[in-house]
Amino acid sequence: MSDETENPIDERQLYEQQLAEANDRLDGSPSSIEALAERGDAYYELGELDKAMADFNRIIELQPNSPDAYVYRGIIRADKGQLSMAIVDYNQALILDPTFIKAYNNRGVAYMQSGKYDLALADFDAYLALAPNDPTPYYARALAQTEAGHYDKAAADFTLAINHGMADADTYNNRASCYALLGDNDKALADYNYALTLDPDHAYTYTNRARLHGQLGNYDAALADFTRAAQLDPTNAQAIAGAGVILCMLGRYPEATPLLTHALELDPSLEPVVAPFRDALNAPGAAFSEN
Repeated sequence: MSDETENPIDERQLYEQQLAEANDRLDGSPSSIEALAERGDAYYELGELDKAMADFNRIIELQPNSPDAYVYRGIIRADKGQLSMAIVDYNQALILDPTFIKAYNNRGVAYMQSGKYDLALADFDAYLALAPNDPTPYYARALAQTEAGHYDKAAADFTLAINHGMADADTYNNRASCYALLGDNDKALADYNYALTLDPDHAYTYTNRARLHGQLGNYDAALADFTRAAQLDPTNAQAIAGAGVILCMLGRYPEATPLLTHALELDPSLEPVVAPFRDALNAPGAAFSEN
């Protein structure tokens, strides 16, 4: 449950070493809370969620008043899709420690993923009351406001996250998307542009800026952005489909067909977006020539 970013191979080796060391300690002291927690964390990071769950279950048996153990078990349950059970664990952690900001944050995320946006917002507000200078709850609250369709409030919270230190490409990209949904295209473009100065390889920003260019009729710019997004992430079906659609808009139909087909292979849920263009290309008597 580390927040550190490392090379994936090195990171896996790190957690395998952590696992081996924890097992050695547990051989001599099977009830060591610290060793169980280290092993549970290693199992979690290695994707062995059931084994991680077993270790945190054991910690709770040995130390039932540990709020940390309930939070970590809640994280595992959330990752397993057991959101209601995760919320139960976060509830217990907050009973044991009403100031535990990680429990408020994680419960808020679980409520948001469950579609309970009012409860999510209440938890992020509680987090903010305890840590008003931390950008994380502003960002989390902005995501909840976005999911709830409150784009003006979301944009304001993304701004607060930026002002409190979370001035990264993700935050600017997300605020730009809120501005776009509010129809403030100039601010949206400015934020997308700035996000790409912070991270020139931010594929999602290229995809989102491409959509906005397309809506504004800037098809050449949209195509360039969709193409760049797909280069950065060849599995980005939305970018590939977007490029295909824009090629249709530009009359470059032979180039569009393979992109639309590939996009659907990657993500069949794009059928409603792709179908009208694909059907037009496949219509009897359709004969297109490349411009």
